[in-house]
Amino acid sequence: MDKNNRQESIELYLQGKLEGQSLHDFEQQLKVDKTLQEDVTISKDVEEVINEVESEELFKENLLKLGGQYVVAQKPKTNATSFPLNWGIIILVVVVLAVVGYFFWQQQNISNSVEPEQIFASYYEPYPSSSITRSNVDTDEAYQNAIKAYNNEKYSEAIEGLTTKPADIPTQLLLSNCYLKVSPPETQKAIEALKSIAEGDSDLYSTTANWYLALAYLQNNQENEAKAIFKDLSQNGSNRYANLAKKILAEWK
Repeated sequence: MDKNNRQESIELYLQGKLEGQSLHDFEQQLKVDKTLQEDVTISKDVEEVINEVESEELFKENLLKLGGQYVVAQKPKTNATSFPLNWGIIILVVVVLAVVGYFFWQQQNISNSVEPEQIFASYYEPYPSSSITRSNVDTDEAYQNAIKAYNNEKYSEAIEGLTTKPADIPTQLLLSNCYLKVSPPETQKAIEALKSIAEGDSDLYSTTANWYLALAYLQNNQENEAKAIFKDLSQNGSNRYANLAKKILAEWK
């Protein structure tokens, strides 16, 4: 039996897929071949370790056991040229290294990755209605009720009242925030309104609009667009969102 067929037969045997004459021949050889017995035992143990790969602590524990039981125990006592090549040990080492590599990769990605919805949840705060300058026009009862609904997080109700107001920028910022927070979110409407403000002539509100536009892009899973805006905000140290944008970019790999 060559090396490739030997390992394949071991795997089929452990999976219960060897049948008939092949099973009979394998079991007969297993009775007299000590190296084959070792390889079967090793392959079985490796399979058990892999099956526990979802439990990192158990995996580490079993890995140490395997290392002590096989790798350390199989060190040659004489010179290396007289030590017989054991393919089971080689397979064990390769598989263990692969699984260790997987865990390092998985843990690195888990620690470095932040999902867009996590960023949105961590950094989103509604635009304050107190930022709106009161005037005689604002005494409209429907509008005042919409502001109260907004402050009480009744966003669907707030949308109805805010849409009766002329399209001044502060009201549009409130309305955009309603679209982000209503259930289910009407994100595309928020994006359209915020883009209009950000690209307009108002320097007073463009930075704020860009901040909420980036968050809206996050909510809409448009990651590249969101990152581009956060980068621009982070490079403008004079705006109040610069430090927040820098923190987001540092967390978001």
